[in-house]
Amino acid sequence: CTCNKQSKKQKTMTNNQRQLSPRTVAALTHLRRLRPLDGYAAESYISLSGKPLVQLKRRNVPLKDEGFLDLVVHNSRVIGIQILTSSGNVGRGLILVNEDGSPCATDDSPITVNMADVGTTKNSAAASFTRRSSSGATAYNAPPPTNPLSNIDNENILQYGIMGLLALVVLK
Repeated sequence: CTCNKQSKKQKTMTNNQRQLSPRTVAALTHLRRLRPLDGYAAESYISLSGKPLVQLKRRNVPLKDEGFLDLVVHNSRVIGIQILTSSGNVGRGLILVNEDGSPCATDDSPITVNMADVGTTKNSAAASFTRRSSSGATAYNAPPPTNPLSNIDNENILQYGIMGLLALVVLK
Protein backbone atom coordinates (compact mmCIF):
# COMPACT_ATOMS: atom_id res chain seq x y z
CA CYS A 1 0.00 0.00 0.00
CA THR A 2 1.38 3.42 -0.92
CA CYS A 3 -0.13 5.09 2.14
CA ASN A 4 2.17 3.08 4.47
CA LYS A 5 5.22 4.07 2.40
CA GLN A 6 4.25 7.73 2.56
CA SER A 7 3.73 7.71 6.34
CA LYS A 8 7.11 5.97 6.87
CA LYS A 9 8.76 8.53 4.61
CA GLN A 10 7.20 11.40 6.55
CA LYS A 11 8.39 9.96 9.87
CA THR A 12 11.92 9.58 8.48
CA MET A 13 11.92 13.13 7.18
CA THR A 14 10.80 14.50 10.55
CA ASN A 15 13.49 12.56 12.45
CA ASN A 16 16.24 13.63 10.04
CA GLN A 17 15.25 17.28 10.17
CA ARG A 18 15.85 17.31 13.93
CA GLN A 19 19.55 16.63 13.33
CA LEU A 20 20.09 20.11 11.88
CA SER A 21 20.00 23.01 14.30
CA PRO A 22 17.64 25.95 13.73
CA ARG A 23 20.69 28.13 13.00
CA THR A 24 21.87 25.75 10.29
CA VAL A 25 18.36 25.64 8.79
CA ALA A 26 18.31 29.46 8.81
CA ALA A 27 21.71 29.54 7.08
CA LEU A 28 20.49 27.17 4.36
CA THR A 29 17.29 29.17 3.91
CA HIS A 30 19.37 32.34 3.59
CA LEU A 31 21.62 30.75 0.96
CA ARG A 32 18.70 29.35 -1.02
CA ARG A 33 16.99 32.72 -1.11
CA LEU A 34 20.23 34.43 -2.13
CA ARG A 35 21.27 31.86 -4.76
CA PRO A 36 18.44 29.38 -5.44
CA LEU A 37 20.25 27.58 -8.28
CA ASP A 38 23.56 26.97 -6.48
CA GLY A 39 22.42 23.75 -4.79
CA TYR A 40 23.50 24.52 -1.23
CA ALA A 41 22.99 21.67 1.25
CA ALA A 42 24.15 20.72 4.73
CA GLU A 43 25.10 17.24 5.77
CA SER A 44 25.28 16.22 9.40
CA TYR A 45 27.45 13.42 10.68
CA ILE A 46 29.14 12.17 13.85
CA SER A 47 32.91 12.70 14.01
CA LEU A 48 35.33 10.06 15.22
CA SER A 49 35.44 11.85 18.58
CA GLY A 50 31.63 11.52 18.86
CA LYS A 51 30.73 15.16 18.14
CA PRO A 52 27.82 15.93 15.84
CA LEU A 53 29.18 18.07 13.00
CA VAL A 54 27.73 19.77 9.92
CA GLN A 55 29.37 20.18 6.53
CA LEU A 56 28.18 22.80 4.03
CA LYS A 57 28.01 21.61 0.43
CA ARG A 58 27.47 23.43 -2.83
CA ARG A 59 26.33 21.22 -5.69
CA ASN A 60 27.17 18.20 -3.53
CA VAL A 61 30.82 19.31 -3.09
CA PRO A 62 31.94 20.33 0.42
CA LEU A 63 33.14 23.93 0.72
CA LYS A 64 35.68 22.87 3.36
CA ASP A 65 37.08 19.45 4.21
CA GLU A 66 36.30 19.90 7.88
CA GLY A 67 32.99 19.79 9.72
CA PHE A 68 31.54 22.52 11.92
CA LEU A 69 29.54 22.55 15.13
CA ASP A 70 26.95 24.82 13.52
CA LEU A 71 26.34 27.02 10.48
CA VAL A 72 25.16 30.56 11.21
CA VAL A 73 24.25 33.72 9.29
CA HIS A 74 26.14 36.75 10.59
CA ASN A 75 26.19 40.06 8.70
CA SER A 76 24.73 38.29 5.62
CA ARG A 77 27.66 35.84 5.55
CA VAL A 78 27.47 32.16 6.39
CA ILE A 79 29.99 31.15 9.02
CA GLY A 80 30.96 27.64 10.08
CA ILE A 81 31.34 27.62 13.86
CA GLN A 82 34.37 25.60 15.03
CA ILE A 83 34.53 26.51 18.72
CA LEU A 84 31.87 27.66 21.20
CA THR A 85 32.50 29.08 24.66
CA SER A 86 31.23 27.02 27.56
CA SER A 87 28.25 29.34 27.94
CA GLY A 88 27.55 29.20 24.20
CA ASN A 89 27.40 33.00 23.88
CA VAL A 90 30.43 33.41 21.62
CA GLY A 91 31.63 31.25 18.74
CA ARG A 92 34.71 31.24 16.58
CA GLY A 93 34.64 30.00 13.02
CA LEU A 94 35.42 30.48 9.35
CA ILE A 95 33.56 32.47 6.73
CA LEU A 96 32.20 29.93 4.25
CA VAL A 97 29.98 32.10 2.04
CA ASN A 98 30.27 35.83 1.30
CA GLU A 99 27.46 38.39 1.40
CA ASP A 100 26.66 37.84 -2.28
CA GLY A 101 26.30 34.07 -1.87
CA SER A 102 29.63 33.15 -3.46
CA PRO A 103 31.87 30.67 -1.63
CA CYS A 104 34.72 32.28 0.32
CA ALA A 105 37.78 30.41 -0.86
CA THR A 106 40.57 32.79 0.12
CA ASP A 107 40.06 33.83 3.75
CA ASP A 108 40.81 31.13 6.33
CA SER A 109 41.32 33.52 9.23
CA PRO A 110 38.98 32.81 12.16
CA ILE A 111 36.16 35.21 12.95
CA THR A 112 34.51 35.71 16.35
CA VAL A 113 30.71 35.73 16.38
CA ASN A 114 28.34 36.80 19.13
CA MET A 115 25.76 34.02 18.98
CA ALA A 116 23.00 36.38 20.12
CA ASP A 117 23.41 38.25 16.81
CA VAL A 118 22.76 35.25 14.55
CA GLY A 119 19.29 34.41 13.26
CA THR A 120 17.23 31.24 13.40
CA THR A 121 14.24 30.12 11.41
CA LYS A 122 11.74 27.87 13.13
CA ASN A 123 9.38 27.00 10.28
CA SER A 124 11.76 26.95 7.34
CA ALA A 125 12.38 23.22 7.70
CA ALA A 126 8.81 22.51 6.63
CA ALA A 127 9.45 24.17 3.27
CA SER A 128 12.27 21.78 2.39
CA PHE A 129 12.81 18.08 2.63
CA THR A 130 15.49 15.75 3.91
CA ARG A 131 16.99 12.68 2.33
CA ARG A 132 19.57 10.06 3.26
CA SER A 133 22.79 10.20 1.30
CA SER A 134 24.72 7.10 0.27
CA SER A 135 27.04 7.56 3.25
CA GLY A 136 24.10 7.40 5.67
CA ALA A 137 24.46 11.04 6.72
CA THR A 138 21.54 13.43 6.63
CA ALA A 139 21.45 15.83 3.70
CA TYR A 140 19.08 18.77 3.78
CA ASN A 141 18.14 19.79 0.26
CA ALA A 142 15.67 22.04 -1.44
CA PRO A 143 12.81 20.35 -3.32
CA PRO A 144 13.87 19.24 -6.78
CA PRO A 145 12.88 21.49 -9.66
CA THR A 146 9.87 20.40 -11.69
CA ASN A 147 10.56 19.05 -15.16
CA PRO A 148 8.79 21.17 -17.82
CA LEU A 149 8.92 18.27 -20.33
CA SER A 150 6.62 15.27 -20.20
CA ASN A 151 7.90 11.70 -20.44
CA ILE A 152 6.69 11.52 -24.05
CA ASP A 153 8.65 14.69 -24.89
CA ASN A 154 11.75 13.20 -23.28
CA GLU A 155 11.34 9.96 -25.26
CA ASN A 156 10.94 11.90 -28.52
CA ILE A 157 14.07 13.96 -27.85
CA LEU A 158 16.01 10.78 -27.07
CA GLN A 159 14.77 9.08 -30.26
CA TYR A 160 15.72 12.08 -32.41
CA GLY A 161 19.13 12.21 -30.80
CA ILE A 162 19.76 8.51 -31.46
CA MET A 163 18.59 8.86 -35.07
CA GLY A 164 20.92 11.84 -35.51
CA LEU A 165 23.87 9.85 -34.16
CA LEU A 166 23.05 6.90 -36.41
CA ALA A 167 22.85 9.24 -39.42
CA LEU A 168 26.31 10.62 -38.59
CA VAL A 169 27.73 7.10 -38.29
CA VAL A 170 26.19 6.06 -41.63
CA LEU A 171 27.50 9.18 -43.39
CA LYS A 172 31.08 8.55 -42.24
